[in-house]
Amino acid sequence: MRLFDNKRCRILAIGAHPDDIFLGAGAYLLQLRQQGHQVRLLTLTSGALGGDRVARENEERAAARLCGFEVTFGYLPDGHIALPQAIDCIASMVDEICPDMVLTHSPADTHQDHIITSQATVSACRDVGNLFYYEGPSSTLFAPTMTVDCTAGWATKIAALDCHRSQMQRRSYIEWAKAVGAYRAWPRHVGRPCEAFAAVRHDPCHFPAISDDRFTDQTLTERTYVDASAERPYIHA
Repeated sequence: MRLFDNKRCRILAIGAHPDDIFLGAGAYLLQLRQQGHQVRLLTLTSGALGGDRVARENEERAAARLCGFEVTFGYLPDGHIALPQAIDCIASMVDEICPDMVLTHSPADTHQDHIITSQATVSACRDVGNLFYYEGPSSTLFAPTMTVDCTAGWATKIAALDCHRSQMQRRSYIEWAKAVGAYRAWPRHVGRPCEAFAAVRHDPCHFPAISDDRFTDQTLTERTYVDASAERPYIHA
């Protein structure tokens, strides 16, 4: 049984607002695209509560263009995403592209739009074999089951975040990304920036590869960070 599939896969990443996907999964998605996989983004709102709607859409498009992604907007109301409408929007995209893998917000979050987006994704993607949560600045108690060495895509991720000037000037999101990237590297990828994901479902026979050597890039485990860190305890002199 193969853990990583070398065929060209279709990846769908879903976020509630412009910049959400790039914060949680930008580098991993970039490395998937670099390996020939198709990456599509679905951003459910234009982020009007966080700034000018048109400006935020343009920032998302600029970031997607920099990474070679195609982005679609759902045009749902920022701050008031309703579950039935979100399910319909996501299901329409799933029917269109038939993704092999979907990434979305964790439901353990303090932002109502992120929670609804997560719930809607799980419902609309019930037939997708690989479904993972990514984390963001408002995630709570995120417990990943996969870490990815994102060295190859990290600089472009930061540049993509910088495209979201209206948001990066409001809060230190880039510093958050760098801090989490270093934190998630422990214990398997110390010294290399990482992104982390929590599996809802994982199909080991149809999982997109980002390298011929999976051990240097992706580490899948059914255990949490706490379990994994016990494998390499600090040695005190």
